[in-house]
Order: sequence, then structure tokens, then C-alpha cells
Amino acid sequence: MKLWDLRMVMSRHDFKNMVPDPRSARTDFDYRWGSYDAEDWYADPNDNSLVTFRGHRVLRTLIRCHFSPPGSTNSRYVYSGSEDGKVYIWNMDATLAGTIDVQAATKNTRPAHRGYHQMGAWAEEQDYSRSVWKTCVRDASWHPSAPMIVGTYKALCSAT
Repeated sequence: MKLWDLRMVMSRHDFKNMVPDPRSARTDFDYRWGSYDAEDWYADPNDNSLVTFRGHRVLRTLIRCHFSPPGSTNSRYVYSGSEDGKVYIWNMDATLAGTIDVQAATKNTRPAHRGYHQMGAWAEEQDYSRSVWKTCVRDASWHPSAPMIVGTYKALCSAT
């Protein structure tokens, strides 16, 4: 996740004349299907963002991110859901302030039984004797005045 100051954007002329880094010129990655090794991350020399927030996962889904409420936190945090079933909260310097493990909190709250939809195939076709629940937090909302974060998540059941 990136934070930019729009006053510092690159001019169209500079962008057209930029020599791309060979690693950034790669255009075949698709977040919906591809796999991503966190160790592959590198700081692109042409990146003019202010801060890069790392740690959460966005594979196979779109994840929303937000600033914390101005009234209760003075917007001093950024937070985001994650494909790994957590909500990540960062300080503005990109250090991790905390995580909320939604997957652990909701473990054993959903019975594995016929009728759940799983990745485009109806669950009644699945063998649930060896099934595993996976939670993906797609969005979260920080209450404007109470110390509470509410998330929306998608639970998937997959056979192991």
C-alpha cells in the first residue's frame, strides 16, 4: 500500500522520458491468480511515494485501506484488511502499530457443512472430512469515536 503527496507527482514529460527499471517493466503479474514472494519486493528508484506500508496480503481479492478517524485518533494510523484473515494497523511512518486476527477470532464459528459456496463450486461437491476454513478480510471500518474496528470478511472452505 502506498501513500503519495499529489503535489509531488512526476510531470508527463519526465514520465515519458523515464527509463524503467527492468524489474518494474514486468506487466504479466495478475493479483487474482499469481503468487507473490514477499522477498521479491524492492524499492523502485523511480517511486516517489511518501511511504510504503507492507505486511498485509492482497492476493486473489481487492482490499480496501483507510485512515483512522480524525476525531478519535487524529488520522495518525492507516489500516487495511488482508487476505491472511487479519486487519493491519500502521503508524504513518509505516511501522506496524498492531494487528487484529479475525481468522483466529472467528475460528470454529462456521460449521463445515453442505451448502456453502466455495470458489465457484458448490460445497456439496466437497469432502468436508478434511476441510479448512480460511478468512479474507476485504474491508474494515474504524468507529469514529469508540475503540472499535468492524470488518467484512469472506470465509472460504477448502479441502486439504
